Formats: sequence, C-alpha cells, structure tokens
Amino acid sequence: KKKSRRLTAAMDMEELVPMLEKLGAQGWKFPGMIYLGRAIDFNFFLDGTPFGFAAPALEMMSDLAAPFHHHILLFPLGPNGTVASVVAEVLGIEKSSKISHLLIHLQRNGAFSQFRSLRIKNNHNYTHVGSIETTWMTASLARMGRQRFSTKSWNCHHFAVALFEDIAHACKASGMRQCPPEHVNDVFPRELSPALCLPCQTFAVAGSAIGLATLLAGFSYKLFKLVAIAH
Repeated sequence: KKKSRRLTAAMDMEELVPMLEKLGAQGWKFPGMIYLGRAIDFNFFLDGTPFGFAAPALEMMSDLAAPFHHHILLFPLGPNGTVASVVAEVLGIEKSSKISHLLIHLQRNGAFSQFRSLRIKNNHNYTHVGSIETTWMTASLARMGRQRFSTKSWNCHHFAVALFEDIAHACKASGMRQCPPEHVNDVFPRELSPALCLPCQTFAVAGSAIGLATLLAGFSYKLFKLVAIAH
C-alpha cells in the first residue's frame, strides 16, 4: 500500500529526494525533460459533449491567459511513455503501470512531485531529449525545494525556470554534449518565456491591488457620506 500511494499522492522533498537518490544509485538517468505551461485542454474535455462547439473559443481565451498558466517540469520514466525496468524496480511497481512521468512543481509550501500520466499538447511546452542525472535535480531541489510560494517573487514560473536552468548548468559543467539550453528566454515559446510572462504577472498583481484599493476607497467615501447625511 505504501508503494502504491506514491503513484497517486503528492510527495514533498523529504520523500522525493531519497527516491531520486535510489534511482541514481541504480545508474538511472531520465531520458529528457519537458517544461510545460499547463492549462485546461478544452478540446479534449469537451469533445463529444453538447458544449464541444465552445472549445475553439475557450482555447483562444486560454492562449491569451498563457502568462498565468501553471508551470511544471516533467521527467519521462522510460521511452515512449513506458516505465523503465530500473524505475519499476525502485518504485516496486509493474512496468505496465499507467504512469509515464515524474511531475515536479511549486505549491504553496514548497516543491512537490507526483507520478502521473499526462496528455501533452503540442503548444505551451519545451522538450529536451537527453540524459538528465538525478544528482543535478537533487542538488537544485536541496537548495530551493523548500522555498514557499510567493505570487510576486517565487511562483510556479520562477521555480520551474530556476530548476530547468540549474539542471542545464549542471549538465554543461559535467562536460556532457547534449544539454538543455542554459538561458530559456532564447528557446522557449513566447507563452512560456519569463521575459514576457513574468512582467505580465507583475502588472496583473499591481492592477489587482490598485483596483481593490480604488474599490475600498470608493466604498469608504460612500459610507462617509451616508454617515454625514445621517447626522
């Protein structure tokens, strides 16, 4: 039961890091990683329903909201959606288990992970194919995996970019030839680019704060007038 729980429940750093160390001790290297800006796939969920006609419009609205998608990193557990033998052995599962990736992302209390099988759309992602050492991941997670979420300074986008670039730097330092890009703004699609998305997020947060302050000021003024009239 404890083994199967890993496949359905979120793992914090205290659970994830030892698991990665066990995989590394067995010589396992992830065959790549995927940076994903995750949104609702309306075409997938509404296909075949009475609301399918609305999917294109909802997808367009989702694309406009790309700077606010949830950013995650996915690490394949084997080739072509399969589970490699060494991974199945360490996790104590069957190779035919319906999981395909290790997902790592930032939540309110820090980084969490989960084994998942995800449908990945063609857009809003960047895929690197090449060996990823578990030690590169654990070194980065040990440094920043426990930092708590902050909307302005440390959200899921900040974390995912930092982990991706940390892995890229470690790969280059190891002398490996086929490494992820060290500067994501040079290669990421605009929907994922920190250069575009992070300023949009900051502007939205500032706009929300100004809007709320204006609303409260207006409410206070009306309340003041009502009190003045009553007297």
